[in-house]
Amino acid sequence: SLRNKFFTPTPHESFIVSLPGGRAIDLVDGWSTSVQRKIRREGINRFEPLTMRKLIELWGSQSDGFTFFDIGANCGLFSLACSALFPSSNVIGFEPTPQTHALAELIAKQNKFPIVYERIALSDKNGTADFHLSNVSESSNSLRSGFSESKSSISVKTETLDSYCERTGNYPDLIKIDVETFEPEVLRGGRRTIESRLPPIVAEVAKGESVDAIMRELPSNYSATRIEGDDVRENWLFAVAH
Repeated sequence: SLRNKFFTPTPHESFIVSLPGGRAIDLVDGWSTSVQRKIRREGINRFEPLTMRKLIELWGSQSDGFTFFDIGANCGLFSLACSALFPSSNVIGFEPTPQTHALAELIAKQNKFPIVYERIALSDKNGTADFHLSNVSESSNSLRSGFSESKSSISVKTETLDSYCERTGNYPDLIKIDVETFEPEVLRGGRRTIESRLPPIVAEVAKGESVDAIMRELPSNYSATRIEGDDVRENWLFAVAH
């Protein structure tokens, strides 16, 4: 059956998975996003396991009430994990794809987690921009034209990280960013925030993107450490060297 042992149907459809340590969360269904489909096929323990482990380690090193920014949240897996494992945390996800944003909000509500999801594409400028919808998967939607084969786009609100933080008063202690090669622009738009807060940043480096391009947008005391990946994409930790 496609609904493997990680799928637990209930009268109100649910998709129950267990985080490291045994805490269960409900991803609502195993079908709507590429993240849910991959977890349904392979299990949550095979979804970026070293990245999850590194994030849990980083969350655990923070003081109570820390703020986690999940930039390019998709259905919110890492936001959910943070909120479930560290209940005092302040979790803010950014997901500009309308249907995926709505699903992330539904999943948070189903789990009774106070996660805030912003339907904003963080960028290096405030305004609006064309957001290119991938023909392959919603996880490949991007502000970067040509990143993935696309026959359509939508207009989305863009805002810099600095502007968002100054407008809302929320500042990140830790950042995860996965925005399909647009990471340098997002970091460029958050230069003041990053220089003042020095948050650890877990970022995807996709094929065609370079670690150096990301490092150029960060303070000089940051270093880069590879977490995991393959020949298509890798996850790296960018943090102040201790």
